[in-house]
Amino acid sequence: MMSPTSAPQTNAKRFWGEEKNIDSIYSIYLKKICYSANSSHASASDLARSASQHSNDINCQKDSPSRGRKNFFQKYRRRSCSMDKYQKGSTATTTNNTTTTNNTTLGIVPGSNQGSIQKLANDVSSSPQSSLQWETRQIRILQAATLDHVLKFILLINSPKDNSFSSSSSSSSSSTGDGSLEEERNNVAHIIHVLFCTYRIYTNPYELMMKLMDYSDICRIEQYRFVMHYWMDNYPEDFDYIVKPNNDNEKSEGVPLVNELLRVCQDDYIRKKAIALSQLRAINMAPPDYLDGDTSRRSRSGNSAVLDLDSRYIAQQLTAIDLENFLNLRIYSLLEGTRSDKHVQSMIKNFNLLSRHVVVTILRSHSPHIVTGHWIAIAMNLRKIKNFNSLKAIIAGLTNESIYRLKQLIWNKLDRLSLANFKLMASIVDDVDNQIVLRQTQLVAEGTAKMSIEDDSFGTIPYLGTFLTDLNMIDARYSTYVPSPKDETSKLKLINFEKCAKQFEILTQVQLLQKNVLASLHALQRRNHFDEQTTLNRMDQSRQILPPKPDIPKVSRLFENWFYDNSVASMTDKQCYEISVALEHQ
Repeated sequence: MMSPTSAPQTNAKRFWGEEKNIDSIYSIYLKKICYSANSSHASASDLARSASQHSNDINCQKDSPSRGRKNFFQKYRRRSCSMDKYQKGSTATTTNNTTTTNNTTLGIVPGSNQGSIQKLANDVSSSPQSSLQWETRQIRILQAATLDHVLKFILLINSPKDNSFSSSSSSSSSSTGDGSLEEERNNVAHIIHVLFCTYRIYTNPYELMMKLMDYSDICRIEQYRFVMHYWMDNYPEDFDYIVKPNNDNEKSEGVPLVNELLRVCQDDYIRKKAIALSQLRAINMAPPDYLDGDTSRRSRSGNSAVLDLDSRYIAQQLTAIDLENFLNLRIYSLLEGTRSDKHVQSMIKNFNLLSRHVVVTILRSHSPHIVTGHWIAIAMNLRKIKNFNSLKAIIAGLTNESIYRLKQLIWNKLDRLSLANFKLMASIVDDVDNQIVLRQTQLVAEGTAKMSIEDDSFGTIPYLGTFLTDLNMIDARYSTYVPSPKDETSKLKLINFEKCAKQFEILTQVQLLQKNVLASLHALQRRNHFDEQTTLNRMDQSRQILPPKPDIPKVSRLFENWFYDNSVASMTDKQCYEISVALEHQ
């Protein structure tokens, strides 16, 4: 039997055309599938070699002494028969008795000789299945569709046209395996990932849930449960969405989406998952957030104290701030129109505040070159920790116009090592060629690298602006909706899933880095708290829907008071430039 194998040189797909419907647009690609013979069918040389070896074994058994005379000569004779077998090879002739015995295994008519073995080998090699070398398959990829069509697609509810396509595809590939079915399953799985990651741009969780429940009666219950299970497992925060009541009373409070699901859902399997999700929500109702940007916690400590703080200590504290925001970041909150997430705003705010700290501490110091060298040492420690977000912020402060223009006062007084380190760090986060070096460093070189306890690294914390830039470019290039090609009124708009797929690819990179940091923190937590009580707690927590969050390093109160300084946050670029000009004329 032939089994399909995609050869490396023929794995590429070629665009064939588009399938345009009133509610969907599919791109049709042609893919060449190659086949190789299965191991159950032997070649002609294998059959001949098997027959020859089997006949030699029988000759050895016939010439061997009786069972009672097991002595040295018997062992020697068996060894000589074995050597004789290898000397004769595959061209040795056999007697009629040997051929008859071997025919039982090969299925040859008794009385045949080596010629009949070769004839059988030729018949196998000329079979219709082995003559099939490759075939071309059509692969449909969803490019744009209405939300209803997408839900039917992931719930495997096909339209009549889709049914005819599926039946024709299955009949054409019935003799070649389930490769086309595997392609369709991969396409459905991809659409599920893209849908639940990007749907918040064009709908809300309540509307999506109600549409899914509308199709629950006409689809397979297993597929419906799978989709709902995937949603609740990967995006449980969606079920905290507050559903407003239908009445016009503005004072009436809404209910969480999980409670609405329990009210309208009749499936016991989904209700069980929803109950567990509701219980977990009650436990984690108000997680503590110590980085909420509260101005009451800020003090007015002197900025010259930056020299009193060790460079490694500052790098560790900056990483602890970024870790809290990065791990609590919802990847879909990076999309255009959904960037109101407090963790996204906090990361952007802390980035600008750190850059301002660099500028202000240098300009207010009596020895600006010494403070500049200290910030370069902090940047080197951040590179070891793999915190590219704070590293980019420090380099942005050092290359600020108010600092970079002071050649005689700062840069000519730096030692050779500090200046070389600055140029190295600046080359990593440079904006040349769309930040190609930074992309290669934080996504390829350090993206999924193992943690380093010696360097206090828990994984890569990327510069968020890289992904925001890519998402802005995708949003500017592609529209969210496209008109239906067969709607004469042009009122029906299709969701552009080509754009959603590109956005999902960028968001997946952020999610991969998040999972790598979480895995490192989990490993560190198991290493530090490996005792019996912790093992029991882990067993209890494993029964929940979500894995327990690891302990994130906390920020010290001393550093918080220094970092969230009102006098630094209130400084403007104009004021910094005026101080820079004054220092230059001293």
